[in-house]
Amino acid sequence: MLLPSRARVGDDARLRVISYIRQKPAWPWEIFEAGVRACGDELVCTGEGKPPHFVVTWNAYGTKLRFAKAHLRAGAHHAVMETGQLPNTFHLAFDGFNGRGRWNSPGHNMRDRWESFGLEIKPWRSGRHILVCGQRGGKYSDMSMPVDWPDDVITRLRKLTTRPIVYRPHPARQRHIRGDHTDVTTVDPEGRPIDLDLEDAHAVVVYTSSAATRAVMQGIPAFYEGPIIAAAPVAHQFIDEINDPKYGRMTEDVWVHGRVMPYDARFPLFWSMAWCHWRPEEIEDGTAWRWLTREKI
Repeated sequence: MLLPSRARVGDDARLRVISYIRQKPAWPWEIFEAGVRACGDELVCTGEGKPPHFVVTWNAYGTKLRFAKAHLRAGAHHAVMETGQLPNTFHLAFDGFNGRGRWNSPGHNMRDRWESFGLEIKPWRSGRHILVCGQRGGKYSDMSMPVDWPDDVITRLRKLTTRPIVYRPHPARQRHIRGDHTDVTTVDPEGRPIDLDLEDAHAVVVYTSSAATRAVMQGIPAFYEGPIIAAAPVAHQFIDEINDPKYGRMTEDVWVHGRVMPYDARFPLFWSMAWCHWRPEEIEDGTAWRWLTREKI
């Protein structure tokens, strides 16, 4: 597959790029722009000269996306950057994030990049409690969690199961459950690694939170109720089967990290996902931008 590349604009031409990543300390705008320049491309402003080949946004919602859509209608391509779902990475892909993006994955040696992260896909397992993970919430996109979703899903879960329920709000916006859920344990996520709450979890329930990705990597079944998540191919949409979740499809043995493991659908999912996740230094030196915009697969 060949996605937008130098060949589309002439071998000697530079790609013209508009970045709508906010220029704030918490946002990686400086390393992204350094990576674009490292590839010999040009950062331009809206209304400056010829139209851009690419418009880049942080996530895919809000005012900046509305600005970007005018360029997209004129033929520009859209790249989306976000905090990665793999540890200490950033996501970079075409058109979306968290299950809605597109990116180049090699047709051979696809798992090499995944293995370079040194991460482990743990065997599926059972546990005791159900972990419900909240998000920031709001109405800024169809992927954002409705503010009343935690109360609603906990009420429905209690009708389906007698398992203990643990609620973990989003660290940046702790929307506490408001209903009469005296039998639900709410944890304070501030400075608390999510792995502590995944210990002995029977399942994780999210709207569209990336906590589902972490869960299935740890071998814990994930359920989601939003439009899509990155882990959707190995997760359940809706909570009907919360008591008896189906694990990833297992068909044959494969050699992974120097040992034989049963194959399941998480392997190709994570092997592919690694090709849209980049270390900060790979963003800064242009490796990520070059792979997204120029690689012939």
